[in-house]
Amino acid sequence: MTTSENAQHDCNSIRLNRFSLSFAGKPILKDISFEIKQGQTLAIIGESGSGKTSLARMLLGLIDGTRDDPALRAGKPHSGFHYSGQAWVGGLDLVQATDSQLRRFRGKRIGLIMQALSDALNPHMTVLAHVREVINVHGLTGMDARATCLEYNIPEHLHGRHPRDLSGGEIQRLLTCLALLNNPAFLILDEPTASLDPINKDRAVQFFLSGRETRCQILITHHLQLARRLADHVGTFHRGEMIEYGPPQEVLENPRQAYTKMLLQFEASLSPHRNKTSHADEARQAAACVIRNDHRKDQAGLEIANLSHAFGDTPLLSDVSAFVPTGNCLAIQGPSGCGKTTFARLLTGLEPIQSGTVTWRPARANGAGVASQAPVASLISQHPHRAMARHFSVEKVLREAIRLTSRQGRKPDSKRVPSPTEPQIRKRILSLLEQVGLPGDDDFLKRKSAALSGGEAQRLVIARALASNPHYLVADEPTSALDIATCAQILSVLRDVMRDRGVGLILFTHDRAVAQSLSHQLLVLDRGRLTTGGQGV
Repeated sequence: MTTSENAQHDCNSIRLNRFSLSFAGKPILKDISFEIKQGQTLAIIGESGSGKTSLARMLLGLIDGTRDDPALRAGKPHSGFHYSGQAWVGGLDLVQATDSQLRRFRGKRIGLIMQALSDALNPHMTVLAHVREVINVHGLTGMDARATCLEYNIPEHLHGRHPRDLSGGEIQRLLTCLALLNNPAFLILDEPTASLDPINKDRAVQFFLSGRETRCQILITHHLQLARRLADHVGTFHRGEMIEYGPPQEVLENPRQAYTKMLLQFEASLSPHRNKTSHADEARQAAACVIRNDHRKDQAGLEIANLSHAFGDTPLLSDVSAFVPTGNCLAIQGPSGCGKTTFARLLTGLEPIQSGTVTWRPARANGAGVASQAPVASLISQHPHRAMARHFSVEKVLREAIRLTSRQGRKPDSKRVPSPTEPQIRKRILSLLEQVGLPGDDDFLKRKSAALSGGEAQRLVIARALASNPHYLVADEPTSALDIATCAQILSVLRDVMRDRGVGLILFTHDRAVAQSLSHQLLVLDRGRLTTGGQGV
């Protein structure tokens, strides 16, 4: 192929040739090679921390590194990012490109849709202002911001809101709109539907399918069904290597590698009853309903009574009542923007209650009733990186939670406990990390929370929530950032916590399989009220 032919070829493709990336001498990506041409979509699947998001950041020119030269660094400490091999996006050599070239390229030719991070938005700008800014920057004359919002399923009542007032799904829809406005030639999709309810997820997929013949797309996802719907090629990442690559019908139906086979097995285990309810599910649902109706007689647990809440003039919750027995899980589903995250914040005291009560009813003692008390609650956030101080190490995140719990001097049984010693704190930190499947070595303990992958950060937030010995956990999309294997592990951890500690769990999720796997009762939040949802919606 001639030089001119090769340049033209590169202008319409994303191509990596034996590309490797390391940080402080530790490999992140190892010898990655592939080519995606115009009109094609590559889905990258694999565990959290396997290098998928680092690949996305590299393709956008967001990693500031230097070419790896063993001769130059001989005998010197290896710090920062280093790379080797070749990486081309649209004819731009990412390894050799200047900062000004990368800025122009990001602004004009490549787009990124990430997982519902409001950090990617200006906190001082409204939804409509964000859209207008992108229209102006790209010179999209004749495009109306309000009409564009409606086209991307952003209703008028959201146009004047700021990012802090949006749900995860609403943020996701806005990020999708902003990324697609300029019709980029290259599009990186990093978990683009994880925060969306099923209806909005289907709409988003249609956006990604529309116009795909003019784009090169890379989809980073934990959801294998999404990869099946969108991808022309699938690559499995494991510990920084792409161990398997090919068409979806080969990789996802007849995989060669044991790791890919394991992902498919976990996928099957999480959704055995998607389209039907087993007799065991029916019995569990019936038992949960009886418990809910008769809880005032002798059950301990979380009592939610006549809870109402409004956002300005817009009612979100209207006279909501429910009961979650100790050791049980109540799953709540509903469309994006229906008030689930606000409900979660009310249950954990992060939002003041406008009307109603949230109390913990202890078990009866010697047949005598015990008055309800203020509950101890912990939130498992939907956005783990935003829920932790970026400059805190893993160890400091957990150490702070343990010490705060000690100062409060209470456990779920309300008994006072002595302050833990340093060896006890250390042992507790390692135990919490082990419970959620995170390493306990010194290097990981010293890592800053900002440097964790999405899955690692999510697991750390769960560990921190358990550190306070809560009466109940409120989990707001706790598995949305997790790969399938880690998701199964976390679900097992939450089951153990309910069974062994008697902790109640209120689960907010769009994932029907996760709700089915954990819940004793499933309710739907619709127009401010809770309605019976059985085992799925």
